[in-house]
Amino acid sequence: MFIFLDAFSISQESNFNKKIKPSRLCNVQIFCDDFIFKRVYNRNDFLNFLRLNIMLMTSQLKVGTAFMYEGNPLIVQKMLGQRSGRAGMVTNLRVQNLVTKSTMDLGIDAGEKFDEVDLESHTTKLSYIDGDNYVFMDQETYEQFELPKENLGDYAGYITPEDDLEVKLTFYEGKPVGIDMPVNVTRTVTYCEPGVKGDTSGKSLKPATLDTGIEVRVPLFINTGDRIVIDTRDGSFVERAKN
Repeated sequence: MFIFLDAFSISQESNFNKKIKPSRLCNVQIFCDDFIFKRVYNRNDFLNFLRLNIMLMTSQLKVGTAFMYEGNPLIVQKMLGQRSGRAGMVTNLRVQNLVTKSTMDLGIDAGEKFDEVDLESHTTKLSYIDGDNYVFMDQETYEQFELPKENLGDYAGYITPEDDLEVKLTFYEGKPVGIDMPVNVTRTVTYCEPGVKGDTSGKSLKPATLDTGIEVRVPLFINTGDRIVIDTRDGSFVERAKN
């Protein structure tokens, strides 16, 4: 429970900052700027303001995000692209119910808001892959956790045990449910058609197979053996790796 005497103290309260993720402080700061010299007497109104402004928007949903939908806790496993709808753009997702473990595809309108499901996270590394199961080791306790490949969703195509990459393994009610990866990862192209010399625009794309086995789209100037940076949110090409 937080009680603030004025809006200026809100932006400086350390406990408050721990509760609200930095990426979502902007809306709160706007509120503070509007009332920086005024007293906040109605605490309930302010808490309602916070609840509405820290809800997840459709544009913030990505693989590994957990949110409430029609009373059910869901986690995003795969981004299925966007399409035009009567009310604007519709984002298509494959999600898993965190309670029943069932999966389904959803189409969510742009601008919708959702309560975020609180997930516990441990810093881990992928130790090895056993069939369709990925085994992660906690970097503090060295405890191992097994996660089915389907729970990793799109992220399964961006990680191997050889990477020595730290990822956040997320838990719901004490059980591992997914991972949270960096936005960008570097992978090696194991096959693509030969690069076209002189074409550096990046506007035309071709298929390329990565060392994890997945296929992505890359510019024509990319060659087999190149290391490239991939955006894990949608699998898009970012740039040729600098090292």
